[in-house]
Amino acid sequence: MSKYTFIILLVFTRCVTAVAQSSQDSLKSHKASLEFKVNSTGVFPYSGSLENLHTNVTASFLYNTKTWSFFFEKSVDLQDAGTGLNYACAGFYREFAVTKKFSFTPSIGYAASQAIKLTGTSPEVDLIAVASYKISKKVLLENTTMFSDVVERCGPQALYNRLKITYRAKIFDLNLFMWNCPPLWNNTNRFSISPEIVFKNLKIAKHLCLLASAGYYKMLVTGKTSNIKNSFIFTLTVPVNL
Repeated sequence: MSKYTFIILLVFTRCVTAVAQSSQDSLKSHKASLEFKVNSTGVFPYSGSLENLHTNVTASFLYNTKTWSFFFEKSVDLQDAGTGLNYACAGFYREFAVTKKFSFTPSIGYAASQAIKLTGTSPEVDLIAVASYKISKKVLLENTTMFSDVVERCGPQALYNRLKITYRAKIFDLNLFMWNCPPLWNNTNRFSISPEIVFKNLKIAKHLCLLASAGYYKMLVTGKTSNIKNSFIFTLTVPVNL
């Protein structure tokens, strides 16, 4: 990680912590949290595209109220400042509990590529819809649909769909991801899959735990020439409640 990236993340963390502490008494019903991830491989979480095999880090800030939520995420490619893994995104979302088992979460967000320099070069507005269904206490089904770049060219430029099946055990979760990018608009037809195991609540300090995950990514259908179609994926996540 470059010294500039480290300074940006450090200042951002200190500012968020200061704001959260100053408003703690007046905003007891609100929750804020940070999440830091170190990923061994560059896979985009919504589209399922495998960018490269570079180590990358993401820093996320979540702010939840009773009616709405806000998120901000910054991603940095530690090996190459010119790849698509250097981006920032932010947005608002709200969860609607339709029934005890089914929920629907619409979201609108803004994403900007930040390759090479800090200022974005290709900003876009994305619409995301998440539908979740609790099959049982341990099994969760979640489908995420994203319409990408819906404003810049007067209509969506790409459609991404991600299906996630989760089995929750006491100390670990088993996830199965399936990404589909149908050949609509500017899309190239793609289908990929990734099984994953996540070990939860690994205590490393009195008030600090981490999550460790391991998975395998496989692109089964690709509409473009790519030298990278499969890879193991390892991730360390450090959540911090403010």
